[in-house]
Order: sequence, then C-alpha cells, then structure tokens
Amino acid sequence: MSFVKKKKVYDPLNKQKRKKIIKIIGTIFVLILLTGGSFFAYLYANGSKVFQNNFATSSLLKAFSGNDTGFEEERVNILVMGRGGDSHPGGSLTDSMIVVSIRPKEKKTALLSIPRDLIVPIKEHDEDKINSVFADGYNDYIKSSCKNKVTNACRDSAFGAGANFTRETTENILGINIKYYIVVDFDGFTKLVDALGGVDINVEKNLYDPLFPDKSMKGYEPFNIKAGNHHMDGELALKYARSRETTSDFDRSARQQKIIQGLREKALQSGILTNPKKIMDIVNIVGDHIRTNMSPSDLRTLADLLKDFDNSKAISKVLSNGATGLLIDDTSTGTYYLRPRDGDFTNVKDLAQNIFNEQEAVAPQSKIEVLNGTNSSGLATKLSNELKKQGFSSVSIGNADTKYLYSVIYDYSDGKYQSDLALIKKEINSSVVKKEKPNSNVDFSIVIGADYE
Repeated sequence: MSFVKKKKVYDPLNKQKRKKIIKIIGTIFVLILLTGGSFFAYLYANGSKVFQNNFATSSLLKAFSGNDTGFEEERVNILVMGRGGDSHPGGSLTDSMIVVSIRPKEKKTALLSIPRDLIVPIKEHDEDKINSVFADGYNDYIKSSCKNKVTNACRDSAFGAGANFTRETTENILGINIKYYIVVDFDGFTKLVDALGGVDINVEKNLYDPLFPDKSMKGYEPFNIKAGNHHMDGELALKYARSRETTSDFDRSARQQKIIQGLREKALQSGILTNPKKIMDIVNIVGDHIRTNMSPSDLRTLADLLKDFDNSKAISKVLSNGATGLLIDDTSTGTYYLRPRDGDFTNVKDLAQNIFNEQEAVAPQSKIEVLNGTNSSGLATKLSNELKKQGFSSVSIGNADTKYLYSVIYDYSDGKYQSDLALIKKEINSSVVKKEKPNSNVDFSIVIGADYE
C-alpha cells in the first residue's frame, strides 16, 4: 500500500485574510493602548494637581479596580476648607472650615463647623483668627523654601504647606487627629455643583442680604432667596453658602453643612459615588480649584462609605456663641474675635472628641450641689430638676452664703468629668472656676446669680 503525501495548496486569498485579521487585531490593540494610555495620562496630568503628594499609578489603579483595603482607623477626620482663590481678594483666607468625622464600621458621620473669627494660638506666630492660618503656612514656605517664588512647583508646595499648617493647628484646638484635608475655592465649588447637575436645598426662612459683595468685591450685589425648596446651580449655591451680613456666621455655617449633605445626596442619586470613572471625571472638571492630601483610592473608599450612610442621622454641630455656646465675643482690641468661653479649649476639645457620643452617652457620674445666690426662691430646685433630666443622679440644693450678680460653676473635679461639665453648661452656661476640692464630697458647685433669669 502506498501513501501519497498531499501537497499544500498555496492560497493567496487566505493569506490576505490572515494579514487582514492580524492587522485588525493589531489596530484594535494599538487603539486600546492609545486610548487607555491617553485616558490615564490625562487623569495623571490633572489628578497630580488635585492629589497632593498622594497621586501614583498604583493608587489610581486601586481606585478603578476597587482593590483598596479601605480606612483602617476607627474614626477618620477630614478638614474641609473653603477659600476665595487666587482671583478673589483675600483669596488665601479659609472663611469656611468644617471637620467631617466618619466612623466607617458604624456608618456614622458628624460635621463640626469652626467659625472663621475664632482666635487660636498659631505656632511661631501670634494669636490670630483661624482663617489666617493657611496664609501663614503658605507664606512661611515661600520665604524659607522657595528659590524661585513664581514657579508652579513652588506655589503647589506652598499650598500643601498652608493646608497642612491649618490641619495641624485645627488638630491642636480640637484635640483630635485630622489625617486628611480638602481645599476648594469659590470657582471649584461652583463647578462642582454644576457638574453634579445642581443641588436641592430646603431654605428654612427668607434670606435677604443687601450687602452681598459683587464679583469685584468693591460694591454690592443684593442677594434674596425665599423660604422653600430650591434647585440651586453652582452660582446660587455659592451665594447661599457665603451670605452672612444679615444673619450670622453661625447661620452660614449651618447652611454650608446643609449644602454638603445635599451634594452627597445628589452624588448618590446620580450614581457618581458608585462609579470611580465618574468620580475622576468630576476631579478633572474641578482640577484647578481643589486640592487634597487624600489619594484616589482614599477618595474611592470615602465614596463607597458615604453611599451607604443615612444622611438624616448625620450629627451637625457649630462652634458658636450665645447662651448655650462654647464661645464668647471679644472686641477688646477693636477687632471682632471669638474666644473659648472658659479661656482655653478644654470644652471645645470635649465636644470634638465626643461628637458621636450624644446618642451613646454614659450616665453622668459626678456629684453636684446647686446653691441659690439670688433673692428669688426656687431657682436651685428648678435647676436641680433640669440637671436630673440630663441624667445626674446626685444633686443637692441649698443657699449661697452671699448674693451673686453672675452665676458661676466651681469645678473641683481636676478635669475628671469634662463630659459632665459640658452637660451642666447646657443648662447654665456660666463661667467655670477651677478650684481644689473642698472637704465636701461634690465635684461641681453651681452658684446661681442674678443673671440666671
């Protein structure tokens, strides 16, 4: 039996088909490389401006892949700062400052607004308003570390120095670790709101501000908005957040918190918080106007967390003055300042450190006596009953030896019961005098003065 070996038949058409297929595949592969490479190059060029010191390809890939490990801390604190920006007079002043605190495992958030007029100790500087700290850090870096002061690299590094200086100063007065910062200028805020398609805000009361500054900051552009539900674009939201002349800085802080919560809801509704590409698209839109020391993967983790949080349960606090506030007005130098009511930041720190504890508070343990230092009877009993409602179980009453014009809280606890003291000050926000413990077995002695009523 013989075998005949078949010859291969040359088919030029098949060869052409193969070449065509290879060419098509090669073209597609090149296009993928080019488009993907261009996209990441675009993100890198723009993102490296936004993510100061924390922008790397590995972090970017983690953000897109979702392979980041998430926040490991029990509590994460982020300082959000709003400033005018380079094109705005006084643009280096951080006139909006909010500490956003997150408990990742418990899915809880808290916002604490810090008024711009709060006077604080500034390292290697005199006391000054907290909104000037950023400029101090920025200028210090320019003077000490920049050979060529007009380069972008110098200004970018100085920006980071100013932001970190503000973050560290805020850490000192609040007594908490603040790991991250986010800085947004007016133009960035406007673009952010517009990029999200606007924000829905319920305006609780009519707001009219005839002294709202115009764009040149040389004249006025009256601002008026009626109570009710409003869909705001970026420009309107910025005016609503900035207006302060006919209300107060504390009202403005509360409005700013409302806008932050509204933006979170809008981002959730639009699906941005679940889409890392959309997040980076937003970053690129506002790239010239926002800076943060978070990495892209940090931002992705933050977005993943916030989409599952219940906005209605977020805790909102504003450091304020008034009868129940922790701050007082000070115009002794001819300039308006806000200072801690008790002369130091002990109670401010207590609020910041325990901001999540309102719903988890441990029953007060301190012993209190309430003494009536007025001619009006029944005041000690009245205050005692209010303190018992706050959970104090050991409260005695009596009359003071002399009459008092102003109420006072004598603190014998040596700092042991700061949470209790904060509760006491909710009922009678008087000056606190720290004293050595007397022979009596009380931790706080409250003397009611004529100013109580």
